[in-house]
Amino acid sequence: MLHEYLAWGGSILLLVHAGIHFNAILPWLAVAMLLINVASGLVGKFLLKRSLESLKSIRQVLMDTGLEKEAVDKKLFLDSIMVDAMKQWRTIHLPIAFVFGFFSLLHIITVFIFSK
Repeated sequence: MLHEYLAWGGSILLLVHAGIHFNAILPWLAVAMLLINVASGLVGKFLLKRSLESLKSIRQVLMDTGLEKEAVDKKLFLDSIMVDAMKQWRTIHLPIAFVFGFFSLLHIITVFIFSK
């Protein structure tokens, strides 16, 4: 939860810091990178949570109808593979977050180096 709160706070700070500059491309690139990063985190988190809940409820409904565990597993095989694939969303989100963090740190360092 701390990660999410810090991400939202940082996102708002970046939006305030970038401001609205119609003639400058770097603030727009930073905001675009921020939106991609936030979107990848939110989509991954909410889709994975919803998929796990859906799979669990479908499994329970099938078990309540009297099917054996093996039959339920066969019916839900493709769904469970999809949920397992969705668990890999962090392999996309983490590199995006690290690149964003690297460029943010690079920006801070260059401001200290080149400020007068």
